[in-house]
Formats: sequence, structure tokens, C-alpha cells
Amino acid sequence: MKPLIVAIHGILTGQTQASWPDRFDAWMLSRDPEVHVLKKEYWAGPFPRWNCFVKDRLLASSLANEVELFLSQTWSGNSGPPIWFLAHSNGAVIALQVTEKLIARGYSIGGLILTGAACEADVEKNGVLSWIWQSKLGAALAYSSKGDQVVAGIPANAPTRASRLTAWFWTRLISPYGGLGRSGWTWQGQPFESSELNIYTRWFPGGHSGYFQPDRLEQTFEQVYEDVTTVDSSRREEAQTSPRKENQSQVTSASTNGILVPSAISPSAFSLQPLALAQIPTLPGGALETWILCAMAILSGVALVYQVFGRKTPEAEFVSKAEFRLFRESVERELTGLRDRIDARFLSVIEKLEQLKGELLVDSERRSGAVQGRVNELEAGLARVDERTRKER
Repeated sequence: MKPLIVAIHGILTGQTQASWPDRFDAWMLSRDPEVHVLKKEYWAGPFPRWNCFVKDRLLASSLANEVELFLSQTWSGNSGPPIWFLAHSNGAVIALQVTEKLIARGYSIGGLILTGAACEADVEKNGVLSWIWQSKLGAALAYSSKGDQVVAGIPANAPTRASRLTAWFWTRLISPYGGLGRSGWTWQGQPFESSELNIYTRWFPGGHSGYFQPDRLEQTFEQVYEDVTTVDSSRREEAQTSPRKENQSQVTSASTNGILVPSAISPSAFSLQPLALAQIPTLPGGALETWILCAMAILSGVALVYQVFGRKTPEAEFVSKAEFRLFRESVERELTGLRDRIDARFLSVIEKLEQLKGELLVDSERRSGAVQGRVNELEAGLARVDERTRKER
């Protein structure tokens, strides 16, 4: 059965011109008419906390209802098509939230394709790994670009400490957005990819929006179509019909960029209350606070001793005062220039308004003089007519 692809764009996407979901819908209609494309169009501004905590949740709830209504009216029973989400930037945050809601309602998701995603990159923290092990998600693909300067993250190959400081400041500024579009899938701080779990990262050039540039649009759409149609559907169907048994969970290793990842892990390992934590005895009242205070006191003493007597490395990890001063001066110059431009624009607008006001006054005086002259002519004409009528009488 052909899939249903839900396309979700990011923020600052205009509603009057054709967006990339519109172009993808038209392209898919000519490429494979049996593939259904459901577009979610909205408008959102550059307000990270408002988007993540309020707007995206509302959009995710409405989109989950739309998908469920679409499936109920188009397909009867539970034999619906595999649901895929194709999302970009902020749309990836919405896609993850919709996936969570649909899984909670009993649906299975065919896969996620997140391009330039501004969401959490860790597969354990964002729930992707848990969904795959519960056989609720078939595949997860991230289209990422190392040149993405929009999403969060500090590049490892930053040339200067000032650039690292700028990236750190930008990451804090756009929090709680994540950096999947820059780093690709990660697990415990390391790059993660597993063919057994259908978790892949595909690297593209061009930065945050390079996937949908006119010269790369066809290539991106073709890659999406290939990924959607070539995912191992037999593995997903088998995982949905026959649940995994705990005694078949053999720990093997899948080497991914130098990290050893267990290829068969019990889903309970990613639950919120693991079995190992449940075996810890309950501490008496006040004991935990006492231990925390003692640990904080010891760590504070160690930090103080290290700060006073510790040997300072020649290459510190922090930015020096001189570098920070240069960075601050550059920011102040930019802000001063921006303020000057705003003031100049404001003055030019005021001058233009004054000019228009003068022109309106002159025009109104000219029109009023013309009207007054016309009225005088009419009065003179009426006076002559009145005089003639009197003579005739």
C-alpha cells in the first residue's frame, strides 16, 4: 500500500507564494499519483519558546486530528497506509509531537524524514529509539548539513574562540530548539546510525535551506521518494505482528563512527522508571538532602583548591578578556550602526511625511480657491437671471 506523506514546513514561510510542500505535492502527483501528500500550512515567527511550548503543541494536536480524520474517511478498518512525516526546521518539532500523539492513539508511523531539523538530536531523549523498539516507528532519517548555521550547536571545527562563543550565545538564544540539522542523529553525545534500526543520517551541502533551493529541489524530492519506498517494510510488518521476546535480546554491537551501540536493547531500558532504579532502597527523610549538601560542600572545596593551586594549561578552553573585549566591541559597533540606520530611516520618513503634508495643504488651498471662484460665478449668474425676471415683470 502506498504511503501517506505529511509535509510540514518551518517558520517564516509565506502563505501567498508556493512553498516547498506545495511543490512537493505537485512533484509527487507526477512522480507517483498513488502516494498521498497531506500539507500542514501555518505561519510562525522567530519566537523559540512560544513556538515550542505553545504554538507547536496546538499545531501538533490539530494535525494529529487531521491525519486521524483523513485515515478514517479514506480507509476503513485498521489497514491504513504507512504514515510518513517530511518536516523542515521547526516542522520537525511538530512532527515529533504528532508522532507521539498518534502512537498514543494506537497508530504506527512508517517513518520520519527530518530536514534541517531544529529538534533534539539524541535518539533516546527525543523518543525515536523507544518508538522503534516498541515497533511503533519504522524508520528515522535525518537530512543534515554541517554548514547549517541556523539550528543550535557549537561546531567542532570552529576556527576561533570568538566563533565558538558566538555559536554558544546563539544556541542559548534559540533554546529550546535543538541541532539535529547540524549534528545528525546522536546517542549519548556520539554520532549514531544503525541499519538494523533504520536510523540514518544523510549529509547535504548548502546549509539550513539548501535542500529546497531551486537547483537541489528535484534531487531532494527524489531522495525522499527513494527513502520512503525502499524502507524494509517486511521488517516493520513483522515487528508489528510479532512482539520481541526478552530472551531473544542478544547484545551485539553495531559500530557507528567509533561508538558501540547495542543492537538489541530491551525497551524498558529507555522507560522513565528503569528496573535498576526501582531496586534502590528508599532513603529516610532528610538523608538525601544531607548527602547533597555534603557533596556540594566537598565539590566546592575541591574547586576552590584547584582554582588556587591548580596548574593552568597554556591553552585555556575559555575565551580570554582580550578576545571577549574585541567581540563586545564588534557587537557594540554593529548595534550602533543598526541604531544609526534606524534613526536615519526614521528621519527620512518624518521628512517625507512633512513634504506630503505641505503638498496636501497647497492642493487643498488650490481646490478650495477654485470651488470658491465657481460659487462666485454661480452667484453672479443667479443675480443676472433675477434682474432680468424683474424687468420682464
